[in-house]
Amino acid sequence: YVLLLNRAIEVLAREQPKQQVITFAYFATLDAPRTLKPHDNLWICIVSSDCGAHMSGDQIGSVPHGPGNRDYARALREWPAIAPGRVTSYHWVPGFEGEWPAVFYLDELVDYWKECDLYGTNFEMCGWGWRWLYAWTYFKLAWNPDLDADALIRQFLEDNYGKGAAPHVWEY
Repeated sequence: YVLLLNRAIEVLAREQPKQQVITFAYFATLDAPRTLKPHDNLWICIVSSDCGAHMSGDQIGSVPHGPGNRDYARALREWPAIAPGRVTSYHWVPGFEGEWPAVFYLDELVDYWKECDLYGTNFEMCGWGWRWLYAWTYFKLAWNPDLDADALIRQFLEDNYGKGAAPHVWEY
């Protein structure tokens, strides 16, 4: 797939040498190639997924340490090595059931993206549930990855549910 895109960009570059192209590394194309480098005008967007039969990844657990995210974590490490400065991620956040355990891994995930040297991320929240909590916490951490995620979550709960209810929502 990268070979095909490289050749297409070479043709495109004859008339538009600065034109950038972006592709998804997703499911079957998640793994970075071992011997082929993407064209300098090719950007890679890694989608949180895996290479297995269910092709969805964990979506709730730890990305760098969770076995269900092994393929995604590897792709986040390997693509920037062959396409430095041209790798982003498209991360799905679950919300179908209305629960929110993935929010407790946001700080680890943002740190991992930083460690992998991604150019940027797209954070898509699915479902309804706790999407405002996810979004608020993510944007705070994206702005400053050194913030304490638990403190941010507690602040959000207090600001939105009040001082009396916040500890009960936290416990839930």
